Amino acid sequence: MGDGQQRSTIAVLGAGYGGLTAFLELEERLDRRTHDVVLVNASPYHYFVTELHTLATGVEEEETLRIPLRRMIRPPGRLLVARVDRLDLQARTVHLEDAPPLHYDHCIIGLGSDPEYFGLPGVQEHALVVGNPEGARLLRDQLMKLLAAAGDTRPHCIVAGGGLTGVETAGELADAYPGRLHTTLVEAGADIMAGFDPYLVREARRVLEDKGITLHTGVPISAAGDGSISFRDGSTIPCDLLIWAGGVRGSGILARSGLPISAKGRVRTDLYLRAEGVTDVYLVGDAASFLDPATGREVPPSAQAAVQMGRTAARNLLATMTGQPLQAFVPRIKGAFASLGKGTGVGYIGDDKYVGLPATVIKRLIEAHHAYEAGGLVPILGRFVRPLTCWLGLRVRPRRYLPATPADPPRPPELPMH
Repeated sequence: MGDGQQRSTIAVLGAGYGGLTAFLELEERLDRRTHDVVLVNASPYHYFVTELHTLATGVEEEETLRIPLRRMIRPPGRLLVARVDRLDLQARTVHLEDAPPLHYDHCIIGLGSDPEYFGLPGVQEHALVVGNPEGARLLRDQLMKLLAAAGDTRPHCIVAGGGLTGVETAGELADAYPGRLHTTLVEAGADIMAGFDPYLVREARRVLEDKGITLHTGVPISAAGDGSISFRDGSTIPCDLLIWAGGVRGSGILARSGLPISAKGRVRTDLYLRAEGVTDVYLVGDAASFLDPATGREVPPSAQAAVQMGRTAARNLLATMTGQPLQAFVPRIKGAFASLGKGTGVGYIGDDKYVGLPATVIKRLIEAHHAYEAGGLVPILGRFVRPLTCWLGLRVRPRRYLPATPADPPRPPELPMH
């Protein structure tokens, strides 16, 4: 682009793992004189979304789970803190809830996900969620209120969903409130942690049951009410708090924008992560429905896949602008890890399996690697130390948050990440 020509605008929507990776890649490679790279995010922070269960359970402070986005901004990049309402694909415009519309020449969408309730009656009305900062804060406050009002009784908390988010949340709850809270983990499938090696699943079950967690598997939920959940076999379980970790779907913004949507609410993409039929829009992370040619299946949403998508989408966008050939996205899912409470976890890299403290330390190293690449290593160092102190036998007390009241104002790597 020569002198005197209009600057090209690239909009990156969402600062999750995929969006942030794409933004940093573009920011590093584009000429500040000819390009404007705008990162649009509802919050001024990048959150370690895979660790929000520790915020929801009151174990970690929010500051240890986020990085200020302004630390990462340098020309030609700029940050726009605003909520996306929808895209006008014909006009190449992003409509925002609290800011003027943003015109773009190219767009990368990494807007994350919404909870998937599968149309089950009462679940959305009665359940709290873990997977976004607002939901995690609300869950933390409701949990604190429940425990404060419980007195000598032992409230019953149900965690619905036996995937990584569910088992991690249940494990943290059991460690944070021993003897004060009874936790049941409910999974519709035959066992928890689908896709993990059977040995790691058995180890995870053993750890969770040793912590006093009840595992209820093999019977899907049919409905949720005020104070209980029902199952397809006609049984019910009373509960004082229902935490939903039963799955996610693409953000509703995608459908409102007229993009080609899959059954799970994500945007169907071509091999290069472009939206089908829309060559100037790329999708990354939970927003992308990418069918892996090697398996014929949709790549499941994970931080690891999102980082890889972000890098590929940014490089393909750059190739488009310079007339170079595009590269097909090839997912390389190297492993996954789950923490199961203080100082213990399970996970794998390739054929190597890890249990206990080694799994927890590797998971923390993965987080630290991502934080380092994003320029925010310091906030996460305290979290890395905690499992080591637990292993040494030192008692580390979680932060006990109080519910917000009017008087108390509310206060990309190639390594495996779930």
